[in-house]
Amino acid sequence: MESVNREAKSKMEDYEVIEQIGRGAFGAALLVHHKIEKKKYVLKKIRLAKETVKFQRTAHQEMNLMAKLNNPHIVQYKDAWVEKDSSVCIVTSYCEGGDMTKMVKKARGTFFPEEKLCKWMIQLLIALDYLHSNRILHRDIKCSNIFLTRGHDIRLGDFGLAKLLTKDGLTSSVVGTPNYMCPELLADLPYGYKSDIWSLGCCMFEIAAHQPPFRASDMAGLVNRITKSTVSPIPTVYSTTLKQLIRSMLRKNPEHRPTAAELLRHPHLQPYIAQYHNLSPVFVPIKSTKNSKHKAPQGQLSGKPKLGKDGKSGKENLVKQMQGFNSRTSSSSTLTDQHEDTEQLAHTPQKIDGESEAGAKVNDQQSSMRAENVHSSNLSQEVGETSSISMQNFLHISKLRMKLDTASQERADALESLLELCAKLLKRERIEELAGVLKPFGEEAVSSRETAIWLTKGLLNIQKQGA
Repeated sequence: MESVNREAKSKMEDYEVIEQIGRGAFGAALLVHHKIEKKKYVLKKIRLAKETVKFQRTAHQEMNLMAKLNNPHIVQYKDAWVEKDSSVCIVTSYCEGGDMTKMVKKARGTFFPEEKLCKWMIQLLIALDYLHSNRILHRDIKCSNIFLTRGHDIRLGDFGLAKLLTKDGLTSSVVGTPNYMCPELLADLPYGYKSDIWSLGCCMFEIAAHQPPFRASDMAGLVNRITKSTVSPIPTVYSTTLKQLIRSMLRKNPEHRPTAAELLRHPHLQPYIAQYHNLSPVFVPIKSTKNSKHKAPQGQLSGKPKLGKDGKSGKENLVKQMQGFNSRTSSSSTLTDQHEDTEQLAHTPQKIDGESEAGAKVNDQQSSMRAENVHSSNLSQEVGETSSISMQNFLHISKLRMKLDTASQERADALESLLELCAKLLKRERIEELAGVLKPFGEEAVSSRETAIWLTKGLLNIQKQGA
């Protein structure tokens, strides 16, 4: 024990603390200067004193996990040690550009160019695909955990809530930051890698619109908006394809959200993908020979919902559980996982290296994302009594419910397209055509079918003229 403390002390002596740059409920982030290397690093101190055994185990898990990660778009691990059994210290690379939350605030309402958004999206997807290919679920992807280098390249950080998944690819612990939580987690269902995709979709929406996709005055309202998956329109300055890409990550049904590898193969991102010379060739689009429906990766089926002792649904119980979440979450790790299986780390490779292999088949046509929007389904919001139903029957019912079309999402997409068209016509002072667009909503209203046909033709004409 003395030798360990001596080693930790000698390691700490290599660094000089410059300032504190972050603080959370269980520790602090310090900007330090390496005396020999003459280089700045970030030292994260996670306090262990007076904490539970599970918390201490989770802190050690983060330290061990960080040592194994090796990807150009994940914060680089430098060193780690335990300081007198009172705190875990993790040293990582310092990102001079700050985090994405500060970057958005600094923009002051000026939207980022689409090229920059696509670049950031690709870099985050590369990091996510790497993690998921190694069975790692981040579980706390948010703008304050997305860091930027001096050249504004992405580095994903803060793995305090990360979890190594089993072969089924699912977990059920209620952890994360409320604004970025996915519907299946809020419905108290098992969740997997698609929960990270949802959180990334929230981040990309926030980076594009400078506001989160789901806002409410209280926790109950926030949970309600997320479970309904009612997304606000993305600014019209961005292309329809990019907006569809972002919305595809925010589909309520996790089976209908694309994987990171599938998104990286999308044709819209290929001009930017080409700039990455060392990127795996698996991200080149593959032309599909079949018009098959979107299939979920193994382990993405929704499981049996958990009911509280009082028989209430997971959604109602979760609102109560989450009342103190905002006060506990910060830019530092919120190491609050109640069901961590840290023994799984023993099976992790000594060093996770190289680009990941993606196994899903995708359609490379630009219309694929639009087609998926039409077929997207909602998770069932009603959780009934399941004690008398066998697990096999329950899963069968769950699958059937997931296949139901969601009219509200289709109406939202149609309304956004209508608003875009009206804005373009108004900008070009084509008042007569604008009046024609709005005519179906007046006294002489026509059928919804005729309105849809006219609107589609109008959008196609606008796109041809803009080309």
